[in-house]
Amino acid sequence: MAKRGLGQKVARTLKIRFFHRKAPETRGTNNERSAIETDTKGPLLIKFIAGNTAINGAVYAGTPKELRPPVEKKRGVKIKSWPFFRRQRATSYLAFCEGFSKIRKIIGHFLPTIHNLGLGKLDTPPNHPHDKIGPPLFLLTSLTLVLNLFYIYIFSYEIFTRVRDVDITLSLGLVSILTTWIQIYASVLMLSWVRKIDQLCFVLKNLLKIWESQKPRADHNDSHLGLLLHLLIPLLITNPLGVAFTPIFIDNKSDPTYFLFRNWTDVPPFGKILLRLPILILNHFHCSVIIVGWFIIMGNTIPLVTKCVKIMCSSKDIIFENAFRKYRELQIITEALNQILYLTFSSLVFIPVICFTMFSYILVKLVAVVPFLVTFIVTSFIFLEIALVHLGMPLMTDVSLSAQDFIRIWKLKEISGWRRRRLRSCKLLKVAIGPFGYVGKGSRGALFSKMFDCALSLIISV
Repeated sequence: MAKRGLGQKVARTLKIRFFHRKAPETRGTNNERSAIETDTKGPLLIKFIAGNTAINGAVYAGTPKELRPPVEKKRGVKIKSWPFFRRQRATSYLAFCEGFSKIRKIIGHFLPTIHNLGLGKLDTPPNHPHDKIGPPLFLLTSLTLVLNLFYIYIFSYEIFTRVRDVDITLSLGLVSILTTWIQIYASVLMLSWVRKIDQLCFVLKNLLKIWESQKPRADHNDSHLGLLLHLLIPLLITNPLGVAFTPIFIDNKSDPTYFLFRNWTDVPPFGKILLRLPILILNHFHCSVIIVGWFIIMGNTIPLVTKCVKIMCSSKDIIFENAFRKYRELQIITEALNQILYLTFSSLVFIPVICFTMFSYILVKLVAVVPFLVTFIVTSFIFLEIALVHLGMPLMTDVSLSAQDFIRIWKLKEISGWRRRRLRSCKLLKVAIGPFGYVGKGSRGALFSKMFDCALSLIISV
């Protein structure tokens, strides 16, 4: 029997697995790397150095814990953004939406739909809400609808009777029109939310199942969108307070609620303002919650469809049957998502054009008439609208592009004729804009072109 070498004695003493081939690669710095020497003719010689922190785990498999060197734990990857957001770890696929969970409890009292969906905790699938609409939500939605009807009545009466109201100035008229459009859009979102809550739960629950079955790694390709969604959250507080304090510090006739109490001669002017404050705060807070919550949910749902398809394209060990089945599921999910967004996107096509046109007219023509604070708010909304269109339209376009890549990649692979026929039956995943068509590559440019065209036409003609 041949004598055992030094390497065999060390391996037998420490119960180390024996390797006769090439040594496994180790990572780390020179101070943290274990000294491994390889002999092509003989066994692997391992020199144990006390204090090493990065030694291959396969080498020490079976070694008692007290004999193993300390191993440095892997830390989560931090989001590369502003220092305020760097503390958040990439522990989930939607790390940029963690800011939404911070205000989940506050919003849950006014909008139970968000609370019941479980969107604050993204690691749990959404549950079917027991109460589709609660008393606070019902009262706030009713208040918004009543105010919309009142605003429409005032302007319709002035237009059809051809009697000019002295209190309606140009700036008040523009602000009232914009407020009415925003409240109408919030009402449309609320109706879609209540009517399509079952479909929304179906889409979110099945998307989470598909994503978890693929076992993806955390990525941060949506850091710009995440930063924008984080910036939308302060609007829940700043928008109601800013609108509420405008009649006090700027102009008493700066919002349409002035017409509610202007005929109350027995109430002093400051008392009328105090009566208007709760209406303004509750109404604008409700609209802000609806719009911001909807943007956050759709900003997480639509990119998730794209990520599921991209993982099926980039994964090396996925087989055709699994990929085909998941793609079919995504087709059903996309169709359900288009039904949810049918009424929302039908009105969303006109809202950016109208708001951008009115804001641009105020910024160019009425800059000497309106107060400085109104000019600042208008400028902020213009940049916010441009950012939403610039970042939101490519998200919907990527759904179709990723589906094209999926079909093209599988066509290039060597698969049977029967599987090729099944692949030809796969339709492209598309996001519909109501009855007007689907989002394509040129949709963002066409929308920007229409926005600037209408704004310039109004500025030049009026």
